[in-house]
Amino acid sequence: MDLSHLSAPVPARDWLMILGLFGGILVLIALSELLRRRRGWPGEFTRKLVHVLVGVMMFFIPILLQSSLPMVLIAAFFTLGNWIAIRRHLLQGMHGARESYGTVYYPFSFLLLVLLAWPGQVILIISAMMVLALGDAAAAIVGESRPRPRAYSLTGDVKSREGTVAMFLVSATVIFLILRFPPFGVAVPALSPLKMLLGAILCAALASAAEALSRKGSDNLSVPLTCALVLYVLLYRDDAAFRQLLLGSFLGGTAALAFFRLHLLS
Repeated sequence: MDLSHLSAPVPARDWLMILGLFGGILVLIALSELLRRRRGWPGEFTRKLVHVLVGVMMFFIPILLQSSLPMVLIAAFFTLGNWIAIRRHLLQGMHGARESYGTVYYPFSFLLLVLLAWPGQVILIISAMMVLALGDAAAAIVGESRPRPRAYSLTGDVKSREGTVAMFLVSATVIFLILRFPPFGVAVPALSPLKMLLGAILCAALASAAEALSRKGSDNLSVPLTCALVLYVLLYRDDAAFRQLLLGSFLGGTAALAFFRLHLLS
């Protein structure tokens, strides 16, 4: 892992932008807490609101900044700060009522993506963060909005089939659109439309599986890293590597589904 980019000079513009991001996130946190306390909004709702809006911010920041150090520092700050807040039961408007370390995993996953993918593979960072912001949120919103969701549990946390389907559809759409129309001129290796579609479907399927297997908010780490890994193979490895990943995922998914149907997996 090459971390030499951390020692690159940081333009003053980057520091100003990251300070603006820092202030924006603090405003969102304060607003979510205010809405929870003054308006009686459920903690889970305000948590999802912060989840989506911060994820959208994380989509734009790697595109607009020229250096990685400010992103690493702000991600490290919120990773530690959120961990302390959870341990001391602070800021329930952002963390929600259920036991979860999702708000710790969220900035930590962004930190890892920046360390691993900057500067030549920014597409991995923005794609993974958008899947986390929109796809993962869709799973929770759809699942909880159904009066009688078809629930299942693989690792202790209760999920819904409707939520998993929603996450798959939203994630596949997000990935395909980013690959087909790279934002702001972000470099993306040339792909055929068919390969884009297959990559988007595979990425969405594995990200949805990672969400289904998660517990206590660990999907905020497993989903973006899974998405980034699939896209790395799709974009930066040869066709043979992608075919192997596609075949292995299909066989593994088929076996897991068969075990689940036979009640060998609860």
